[in-house]
Amino acid sequence: MVSKMYKEMYSRWLAANLDDPDLKPELESIQNDDAAIQDRFAVALKFGTAGLRGVIGAGTNRMNVYVVRQATQGLANWVKTQGGNQLVAISYDSRINSDVFAKEAARVLAANGVKVLHGNSLPNTSLNETTNRYVASFTGSNQCFYRVNYNDNEKIKNALKNGFSIEVNYKPNTTGNVCPLSAQEGGGCGIEQASGGLIQFYCHVGGGYKVLKSTVTAEVGKSYHVVAVYDKKAQKTRIFVNGSPAGEMDAKGDFGFPSNEAAHWFAIGGDAHTSSNCQYALEGEISVARMYTSALSRDEAYLLYEDATGANYPPSADAKKPTADLFNLEFGDNGNVSDVSSRHISVKTGTEAPKTSLNETYNRTQATFAGSK
Repeated sequence: MVSKMYKEMYSRWLAANLDDPDLKPELESIQNDDAAIQDRFAVALKFGTAGLRGVIGAGTNRMNVYVVRQATQGLANWVKTQGGNQLVAISYDSRINSDVFAKEAARVLAANGVKVLHGNSLPNTSLNETTNRYVASFTGSNQCFYRVNYNDNEKIKNALKNGFSIEVNYKPNTTGNVCPLSAQEGGGCGIEQASGGLIQFYCHVGGGYKVLKSTVTAEVGKSYHVVAVYDKKAQKTRIFVNGSPAGEMDAKGDFGFPSNEAAHWFAIGGDAHTSSNCQYALEGEISVARMYTSALSRDEAYLLYEDATGANYPPSADAKKPTADLFNLEFGDNGNVSDVSSRHISVKTGTEAPKTSLNETYNRTQATFAGSK
């Protein structure tokens, strides 16, 4: 319904001392344009399937700090009716004023006594000409990572119990102890680079960690494609590096989850922790991060290596490239990341998010991590 009060609303905005000075010239420019005034003030911007979105500008039917504040106040009113100590996480991306709107929303929630988790920097993505893919760059702290939660994801939980594979393609800038893809904290599993560069697979099975040491030691500035497998049926763990078998060991017993559910998440660019930060932060780059519900074979691991790096050595004739059906993170420009698997899991970042860039050799976006400081 179009409000007949739009001219009065416009006059109030025009006379006000606005917090956003960029809106004033726009308001002054439409003083004699009734259609433009009506378009901006006759209705309020409404939520759609993608949330509150619209043209940035002045008015109640535009995206600006005042509309964001009003919508956030409505959210705060609802949150306060839910009882307990409510927490709201706010993130933002590379779109114009996304960071500004996120901060305004955080201020409104904080003023209402609602605790807010709010990142203070954007992921930075860029095109990597060597691999022709986008890669994500990380700034060097335990607040810089991607996060995939599985606490309420039964499909991932079942895979962890019954057998799974995780895959990562990473390039370290250090031979120190870091994790490119990991969910360890008193249980769980993860791909870890030990001090000195030895690539390992940790998997908590049978009451303790089975530490599978590969035959490969990472070097600074070189890329490593790693597939780690927990084969529950065979009671084995396996690791493949750059398409080749690099280790196998017995793993009898049941998979052990982290005792604290706050650690039920996968860190990309580090290792999960019970806090909001990661640990063993990676200094380097990542272009692939995936998870599968099956124990992948040697040929399947090679096909993934071929897909991630452009290598070309034919495996067995009947081998088929597996599909990452638990999560398949795809990095985009400007630090964006999304799960392109059929699950479409929401991916979060740490307080300080990775940088991404296109790797032209692999034709894939990769993430760059800078490690802990």
